[in-house]
Amino acid sequence: MKERRLQSMTVMVVEDEYFIADELRRQLTDLGANVLGPVGGIDEALETLAGAARLDAAVLDVNLNERMAYPLADALRARGVPLVFATGYDAASLPQQYGDIPTCCKPVEPKLLCDLLLRAQTSVTARPKPGRPPARCVAVAPPLGAITGPQLEAIRGSGRYRATQSEDVAAPLEVPVRI
Repeated sequence: MKERRLQSMTVMVVEDEYFIADELRRQLTDLGANVLGPVGGIDEALETLAGAARLDAAVLDVNLNERMAYPLADALRARGVPLVFATGYDAASLPQQYGDIPTCCKPVEPKLLCDLLLRAQTSVTARPKPGRPPARCVAVAPPLGAITGPQLEAIRGSGRYRATQSEDVAAPLEVPVRI
């Protein structure tokens, strides 16, 4: 029986590469989510956002057809929709104002994406009282054997990587979530 941890959540997928978009849609559907899209561009995503009666979360690629998705991220934030970046970019290369958005590298691990979506949604809906420090979201990276080449070097060079003794599994990475 499949784990349906995202049951009853409506998640918009914004990805311009067809096979990646379809895989994200399938993964989220398998986890129980109702998927809006996938949509392949910023303008289409903004139209989908404007017409959505309900949107619980969004998964965005950062670079959509040579356009950065930051205006869409801003629109989602303005509407109070939690989001996760699923990208080939290193999280450290994102502009500082988007550093609090949980980020997972492609290829996306379904369990990690699910955990990030649930934590991002919780951080938006459970706002702390004024004066309390913001919550932190901890994401567990996939086994290093699943990551090769330039991606592995980017992770090692990012300063956000800490290996276990065997160095075959990455230790938890902290992803700050500003609320």
